[in-house]
Amino acid sequence: METSEEPKPKRIRIKKALLHFLLSFAAFLVLGEICHTLLSKEYRDHAKKVEYEAYFAVKGYTPWKVLGSYWTLIVDPGAPSKKHGGPPQFSVSDETVRSLRNSVFVTGEPVPVPTEPPPTVEQMIEDQGYSGPTLNLSKNFPMFWRPLTAIIDVFTRLYFSHGVIGFLVAVVQLVIGGGLMYLLIKKTQQQWLQHPVVFLPGAIVLGSLAAIPIWLFTLLVFNTIGTYLWLAGGMAELVSSFFALSWVALKVFEFLGHEAIVKRLTKLFGH
Repeated sequence: METSEEPKPKRIRIKKALLHFLLSFAAFLVLGEICHTLLSKEYRDHAKKVEYEAYFAVKGYTPWKVLGSYWTLIVDPGAPSKKHGGPPQFSVSDETVRSLRNSVFVTGEPVPVPTEPPPTVEQMIEDQGYSGPTLNLSKNFPMFWRPLTAIIDVFTRLYFSHGVIGFLVAVVQLVIGGGLMYLLIKKTQQQWLQHPVVFLPGAIVLGSLAAIPIWLFTLLVFNTIGTYLWLAGGMAELVSSFFALSWVALKVFEFLGHEAIVKRLTKLFGH
């Protein structure tokens, strides 16, 4: 008696994948809380900085950020894209200096210098923007060359201006975009898309589109449970990026498997 397994409906597969996603996310949240109790404050602060670096890296990969940076590099390449520099510097007015001089040397009672509260990790990353040096070839070239040089500048800023974690996040998005580009080539049968000049920008564009749901989910977690659970935003980005990468890899392997079977059958039967 022959038995054949019927393929599961698409709706069931989606529900199962969603359940796995939520369970994985919950497990990472629990792991984050355990690490929060075991790590010292120094390591917790460092982990929080890494979390926000990853968040701003994937945020910078979204289409509006990439296109905005590209357009700015063409129109006004000399304009700073983000604030740079070290920790914020607080200035003291001349009036405050005179008040301090009079109070110390006349009354002997010093007046406290007005200072601002120290910036949080979020504010430091937001203010400093790119954590590493940025290449700006476009400002050294005339306008008609900038559409090309701006591509190079955008590429270097995406992958080399957010630190090690930002680089890894950008590489994951590039791999996702490359997989989507491969699927597009196989579906459309347009071989010209395989040319490196077309494939690499296409991978960046598709990876940028794939970054939208990852960024939205991470932003949602940041603004909800991220205020109560430690590293919730970072865990959200980690899990969503992993699932996106897994889905693309599965689809690519399916295409590769089908191609291998077709080639073997063709060789076997000579057609």
